[in-house]
Amino acid sequence: MIGLSAEHRKGAGLEGDEKLEVRLELDTEPRNTPPPKDLKDALLRARRLDAFEKAAPSRRKEFVRQVEDAKTLETRERRIAKVVAALS
Repeated sequence: MIGLSAEHRKGAGLEGDEKLEVRLELDTEPRNTPPPKDLKDALLRARRLDAFEKAAPSRRKEFVRQVEDAKTLETRERRIAKVVAALS
């Protein structure tokens, strides 16, 4: 049994009591989350790029999201410094 939230059931046009046959496929593709140039440059200067690349895919994705979601240059720079510190 695979549970679906009410939102996903509604989006799929399901009510929740249907029996369906599904096929699951294992996704073996590597998770590639390259850092933006300014983050990569900071990681290189701090010699932490290797640590970034060895981090779990979800952690790399979160680091990149934090940097890319910054609305100002000052916030972006502060977040880059936090990422570097977290990997030190």
